[in-house]
Amino acid sequence: MDDPDRGDVESFASPAQIRVAQAAAAAAPHAAALMTEHLSDHGELLPIMYFDTLGVWYLAAWRRRDADPDQFAQAGAVAAVLDAQLKSDPGLENAIAVGFVEMFTFLPASEQAAAAATLPPVLRAEYTAMAAWRPS
Repeated sequence: MDDPDRGDVESFASPAQIRVAQAAAAAAPHAAALMTEHLSDHGELLPIMYFDTLGVWYLAAWRRRDADPDQFAQAGAVAAVLDAQLKSDPGLENAIAVGFVEMFTFLPASEQAAAAATLPPVLRAEYTAMAAWRPS
């Protein structure tokens, strides 16, 4: 995953982030296609950007859930992978929260709660904490 044009540079992703991103990609064909595109575009895994892409896809699938329930089921399978791993590693928690969960806060306020209600419990709790946060 190193970029030969930048010399011998380590990936920005931790081993835990790589493992979970690969598990998410393996959970659904569309997530695998998104991973292939991400790696083609960036030459390496940039975890927050990849989890952001998964969040955008999840929300698009949520909006089309009645017309395309299979796509939403795939998105749910990916969310389940992220949910199971969210609290396993601090760097992973940050990447998933900032990448995937934060996308829900960009929805119109009228849609946020309904979309977040479809998340598995750990991701939903992360969204709830994020949505309630206010700067001091």
